[in-house]
Amino acid sequence: MKIISLLLILSFVAVCLGSTLTWDNCQPNTFNVTSMTMNPDPAVPGKSLTFTGTANQQTDITGGTWSTTVYLGGAPLQTFTGNNCQGLLPNCPCPCNGPVTNQAFTLTVPVSIATPHGATLNGKLTAVDSTNTQFACVTYQFNVK
Repeated sequence: MKIISLLLILSFVAVCLGSTLTWDNCQPNTFNVTSMTMNPDPAVPGKSLTFTGTANQQTDITGGTWSTTVYLGGAPLQTFTGNNCQGLLPNCPCPCNGPVTNQAFTLTVPVSIATPHGATLNGKLTAVDSTNTQFACVTYQFNVK
């Protein structure tokens, strides 16, 4: 009986400490994300949220912009945009020549203080280069504390 109780407690702790972030690559995409985490996880209303990860970059990135929209129940909650070279790819000055395996990326966005506690948010990140050609597409989902 003690072993079962211990296993239940350990399972509960593992679930509580586990990541709430899930993600998937979408198309078109020549910047295939292979890993991604967020901090803090779960997200906290009023605090910035940082996504970090790696991707296999298949083509040159010549500048351009990224955009991400976060949705609550299908309704747009917040949209953010930025410069690929100054935000998304901090370790690769533009032009960022491809192909590159395990290209590091980072993205920091604020989480509105009005975001409901306990909510599950969905989002989509896209990025285009300086010729307006999309090279990245990632959908994601995470929880708010």
